This record gives sequence, structure tokens and C-alpha cells, in this order.
Amino acid sequence: MKQEAGKRRRPRRPRKPRKPRKPRKPRTPPAQRGPPPPQPKVGDTVVIIIKPYKNNVTVRGIVKRVLTRRKYHSRGHKVELRNGTIGRIVKLVSRGSAN
Repeated sequence: MKQEAGKRRRPRRPRKPRKPRKPRKPRTPPAQRGPPPPQPKVGDTVVIIIKPYKNNVTVRGIVKRVLTRRKYHSRGHKVELRNGTIGRIVKLVSRGSAN
């Protein structure tokens, strides 16, 4: 006997029970974290690390442009140096002039 025009539905499988979630660690309040690192500005002398980061190639130079917009970045602010090199800041050596 042939099936009618409609397709036959398969019975649904029962879902697996979900694993209980691990409780999250409470975040450290901002007062206990300490002050955030200073934001880089145009004219600052910095040491940056360039890609691939695993090779630890560092370059020292003067900031031409700040590419990261946030006040804080966990891996370091991304900047472009005057020589055109782009990388993430490892160390802020000195502040540039006010203007």
C-alpha cells in the first residue's frame, strides 16, 4: 500500500537532560583591581608587540594613531607607530608633548 500525499512524521526523540551550570566566580570590585593602565595618546613613546604575538617581536616607537577606542583593553591597546608598524602596546615608555 502506498502512503498518501502527506509525509509520515517520525516520532521525536526525548531530549538529553542539560548539565547543571557551574556557578560563576564573583567579579572583583573595581576598587580592588587597582587603577586602569594609562591610555596611549598621539606622541607617546611606546613598546609594541607585532603579529604573530607568539614570536614576541617588540618594536619601540612614537604613536601616530590609536586604533583601539575603548578606555581599557585586556590584551593592550592597538596603535600605529610613525614608521607605519601596527601592534599592541606592551609598555608605555614616556608621555609625548601636551600638544
